[in-house]
Amino acid sequence: MAAHACFRAQCGICGRALAAGDRFIPLIGGELSTESPPCLEGAEFPTGNEVVFDYRGRTLCWRQKCQQCKHASRAVGVHSDCFALFQRECALEDALDRLWVAVLSRSPWWFSLNARVDGRADCPLELIYEKADKFGLSAWRLLPQELTDMIRHSSESALFWLYLSALSFIRDLPGEDSSDGLSHVSVPLANVLAWTRGSAPVITPEEEGPPIIRLTSDCRGLKRVERLDSMPHYQDWRSDTMEFAIQDVSLVKSYNILRLETPDINHGFHIWDMPNPPLLEDCKFCGHIGNSMRFSTIDLHAVTGLTFFFSHNKVYAIHPHTPSSPDATKTFNRFSRQRRASLAWVYLPLPRGDEIISFGIRLKSADNRAVSQMPCFMFRTKLAGEVILGPLPARYRYKDVVLMPSSPKLLIHNITEFGPITVFGAFAPEKDDSVPSFLSAPPSNIPSGPALFSSVSLESVTCIEIFEGIKTGTPAGILFHYENGAQRAVGNCRIGLDSVQTYIKPTRLCWQSISKRPNSMRAIYKLDSGDYSKHQHCTHLTQNDIWVCNALEGTMEFWFSQEDSSILIHHP
Repeated sequence: MAAHACFRAQCGICGRALAAGDRFIPLIGGELSTESPPCLEGAEFPTGNEVVFDYRGRTLCWRQKCQQCKHASRAVGVHSDCFALFQRECALEDALDRLWVAVLSRSPWWFSLNARVDGRADCPLELIYEKADKFGLSAWRLLPQELTDMIRHSSESALFWLYLSALSFIRDLPGEDSSDGLSHVSVPLANVLAWTRGSAPVITPEEEGPPIIRLTSDCRGLKRVERLDSMPHYQDWRSDTMEFAIQDVSLVKSYNILRLETPDINHGFHIWDMPNPPLLEDCKFCGHIGNSMRFSTIDLHAVTGLTFFFSHNKVYAIHPHTPSSPDATKTFNRFSRQRRASLAWVYLPLPRGDEIISFGIRLKSADNRAVSQMPCFMFRTKLAGEVILGPLPARYRYKDVVLMPSSPKLLIHNITEFGPITVFGAFAPEKDDSVPSFLSAPPSNIPSGPALFSSVSLESVTCIEIFEGIKTGTPAGILFHYENGAQRAVGNCRIGLDSVQTYIKPTRLCWQSISKRPNSMRAIYKLDSGDYSKHQHCTHLTQNDIWVCNALEGTMEFWFSQEDSSILIHHP
């Protein structure tokens, strides 16, 4: 039987997840001991959804909650190109030992999730200028930092930034002083009064320090340890470059640093993107909250919309649209090629003057259990009213969970390594339980197979924006603007990815079936709008050229997946 190795499928140097076909080197060893030097023979990362890989008599495993991994050897993947860069840039005698310690330390503790924080702070401006000069872009130094940030945001997946991230990581290795042995000393976390990466910990007797401990981590791993006199009060600030865990010292007596080693009774902490998050008991959640979980927060008072990324009726990410991140392509590009091919974009617009005043989830009920992995989101907004988005459960087989009946401040969800989001929550500083519950019942006819639901009123429409997914072979999306300033969306609104046709003061909406499944009402549609004074469609008089034309009256139901869609109009 092949030896088992617990494998981290994320490059230990550049931080990017290993993708199908990537050439990589598995660094395999013991804990931080130099007695088990890593093996340096390359391999190719597998395609598909595999979570194990056979490598030179070992089974590299990155399956979640694998029991064999608990006591197995550690292994970290490194891109072959990144490793070649490391060999060229770091010529120290103990370079491999330093690399092994550094890549192990990129996660706060071994069984934690890979870091999801933004790595912009990992790439100093001087390094950008140095390499820009080398490539003949010396004028880059004249740009303000804000423009550099904009350039990076719009080209985040470019090899230039991955190269700089890897180079910055490698150049810092000589500064990791391992001569004093601190890299291999276990220090009980409960005895640490303060610690910052690159320095020795300040030690105190366990009973003398403040009772609360806060851990800060970034894309390099654990960054800071602080002791606090009390649990911090909620503050309205979050970070894309750091994550935070806050615990009572009595709960971490068995943990050690520089890299945290967790005892058997616990596999980690609750990690937030806020240094002063709300208390769990002040939030309302749907789904099981485990001992080790990473929470992401969205400030609902600061967004202009939300895009939910669904795959097979499950949510894999939520993108908050803001003035600094107006489209969802950044979140979309984080997925693997295989996952991107199955993603459907569900958009909730929140234009100026509108706000979410109530938020809940409609869940499929089976055997008296609510299934949280296939959520249908329910919102009530100030201008648009009640909005239902997602996979609708069958009539009489659902359960509504109102997460926040009034003016939620934060939308909270967990982050998983490969799977869907399973925990959703909300927080409001002030609570008002007098807001009525959601009333809309599921339609009687629900399409078979994966299908995401949204519906809109066709009355009082001032503008229609059509996302032309037909050009990419995906279902289209429609964004409606209304007289009162509200906006509603149906279908696959891939903002920032698909081209958009805008129609001002439309009086009609038309669609044409381009491709259709046999014996099915679902198809991919070509959409058109405008007013009746310019109502004309180019056809070749074939059955597939038939257009369905409707005046903007009544209500539209729109069902869709990544592959096809279905449209139903209810007239008044």
